[in-house]
Amino acid sequence: KEALNNIVRHSKADEVHLTIDVTGGNLVILLEDDGCGIGDGSGQPGSDGLRNMRDRIRSVGGCCVIGRGENGGTAVRFEIPLIDNKP
Repeated sequence: KEALNNIVRHSKADEVHLTIDVTGGNLVILLEDDGCGIGDGSGQPGSDGLRNMRDRIRSVGGCCVIGRGENGGTAVRFEIPLIDNKP
């Protein structure tokens, strides 16, 4: 939800593509837009949402990668394990 909200509020995108897949025991969610792009978000005012997304995904054993998309916009990729591998 936060990633979609950021696209609407900040990206100036015309298109957004959402892909949901299961790969190697992980749920993979990829959001890509054709907007103005994003830096790494670290230390920027108002970047708490990005940090919170990463922290929430990490808390369930997953990862969140935010960077440049293939069309110059932003790509947000979430990978969440479907099986708990914790002892």
